[in-house]
Amino acid sequence: MKILDVIGANNIQGGARNIIQGGARNVIQGGARNVIQGGARNFIQGGARNVIQGGARNVIQGGARNVIQGGARNVIQGGARNVIQGGARNVIPLIVHVTHYYYYYYYYKSI
Repeated sequence: MKILDVIGANNIQGGARNIIQGGARNVIQGGARNVIQGGARNFIQGGARNVIQGGARNVIQGGARNVIQGGARNVIQGGARNVIQGGARNVIPLIVHVTHYYYYYYYYKSI
């Protein structure tokens, strides 16, 4: 199910239960339960339960439960539960943590 406010040439391309409410030229590309509320030229690329509330040219690239509230040209590059509350050109990068669990496991097992 897609819910789309057609005023303003908004676009939902696939996914499930994505919603765009108002605004102009906003796009959700896949994912599930993502929401864009107003604003212009905002973009959510996949992920789940991400939200952009207003602003312009904000981007969420996947991840889960990320939020951008207003501002302009802000980016969240995946991850989970990140928030940008306004401002301009803020970036939250996707950081992958590598654990050394296997190294420690085998090292201590051999002692």
